[in-house]
Amino acid sequence: MDNFKQLNDSFGHSTGDNLLRLVAQTIKNSIRSVDLVGRLGGDEFAILLPETDYESAQTVLPKIHKKLLDSMKGSRWDITFSIGAVTFTIFPDNIDEIIGKTDNLMYSVKNSGKNMMKHEVLSK
Repeated sequence: MDNFKQLNDSFGHSTGDNLLRLVAQTIKNSIRSVDLVGRLGGDEFAILLPETDYESAQTVLPKIHKKLLDSMKGSRWDITFSIGAVTFTIFPDNIDEIIGKTDNLMYSVKNSGKNMMKHEVLSK
């Protein structure tokens, strides 16, 4: 989430907690039952879409992004979403590799102006 710290500082942690619940519920309502969503901490969430190729992810991720933005419209909160996504053609050796690659892409989005998505395919 972009600008989460400012929201928390301006409106308090109770408002921030409500926002986190809204974001988690919006993501959960936007994915399949086999997919997983979890909060990594602070303003970061991870979504695991098993057996989803690049093209399918390119379809579903913008839909999730739009639903998140739509959920913010009525709130008057200045929250947008920077998304880093990686499709692995071969499953990585460990979870740290997955998180590291997606984190780097997400920070690249944040440094490029926020509220966008970068998605790459990685093979071993």
